[in-house]
Amino acid sequence: MNTKLVTLLVILITLTSFLPGCTKYKYTPPKADETGWSEEGVEELSRAINRFAINLYLNISEKENIFFSPYSIFSAFALLYEGARGDTARELERVFFFPNDQTVRRPNFARIYNLINNSSRYFDLHTANALWIQKNYPILQDYLQVIETYYGGEAFNVDFSGATEQTRKTINEWIKYQTNYTIKDFFPPNSIDPLTRLVLTNAIYFKGIWLKQFDENETTEDIFWIDNDTTVKIQMMKVYDFFNYTETDDLQIIELPYKGKRICMLVLLPKRNIEQIEDNLTINSLNSWVENLTEQRIEVYLPKINLSTEYSLKEILESMGLYSIFCPGEADFSGIDGTKNLFVDEAIHKAFIKIDEKGTEASAATGIIMPISLPTIFRANHPFIFLILDKETDIILFMGKIVNPAE
Repeated sequence: MNTKLVTLLVILITLTSFLPGCTKYKYTPPKADETGWSEEGVEELSRAINRFAINLYLNISEKENIFFSPYSIFSAFALLYEGARGDTARELERVFFFPNDQTVRRPNFARIYNLINNSSRYFDLHTANALWIQKNYPILQDYLQVIETYYGGEAFNVDFSGATEQTRKTINEWIKYQTNYTIKDFFPPNSIDPLTRLVLTNAIYFKGIWLKQFDENETTEDIFWIDNDTTVKIQMMKVYDFFNYTETDDLQIIELPYKGKRICMLVLLPKRNIEQIEDNLTINSLNSWVENLTEQRIEVYLPKINLSTEYSLKEILESMGLYSIFCPGEADFSGIDGTKNLFVDEAIHKAFIKIDEKGTEASAATGIIMPISLPTIFRANHPFIFLILDKETDIILFMGKIVNPAE
């Protein structure tokens, strides 16, 4: 058994959070304009997020614990996609499955965003988007309007050029607050430089109480099999109750609901090895497994978890076919500033999860750093060689070297 088992489908906390419901949080996020949304549109966008989630999981492919928020990453790159044009936009569509019809994408994203930010007495769930713009840098008003209207994105003018470190700390404070102080120092020192003109951020936070809680008195020290030869001692929780459950020849599947029943944790437990499950993990297989869940009385053992993860998304996304956004001169974000000067220098994702007898606390944040590409400079202010060519005959007509042009 591999340690990825525990966190494999904990990410489905996010994937199952698109159903109608409500949440509570002391901060009131801006409401997005969902005019024109439809059940079909929400389903299409939810399917895109979930397809991206599984593809990203399979491309991370680590022999260690994995935990991330596909919704957070998708949201941050949706902000980016709204300003992408040409081949850059098409690459983003292929990797993230963004609907290219804005009448489908925008109001239905707004609907999902609003549903996540609804208030509830049962659990806390909220998300937020923000743009951090170099003061006096000319961002197109149309772009700002789209982000504010459909993504609830707030725009802040900052000074990357003159107060780089202070600006980095300001963004980190925003992320820390939005994740209820679970993610601190998101951008490390020197990750943002004076050439940065725009930073896009998303944060998501969840805290839920188990509908059927584990008894703390039943928690004991136990063995967790990392593989056939390696074990570690862990704190194992126990509960015996009715849960939605099914199994196949290869795995057991259980649904652990949180109070309010809108959000659940879905756990896939291989009977042999986790790689076999990963090889068959698709949206269709997942839907098939979920459809076969039936309520049964189950004795459940689940380890306590306290996990923080961090990913540099650049190499992962490149392995998924996303290249041009990272290339100065090739990236086309003219929908943001009217030029092709912006590109993505780095994309960072951090996540946190704590699972205990009472419930689960999870958070994540995604940040995209966009500097401007400087023009290539050819400054002949030191000795150089030169030739005068006839390009029709390919003959060097004159040739020389300048050591002192003042002579």
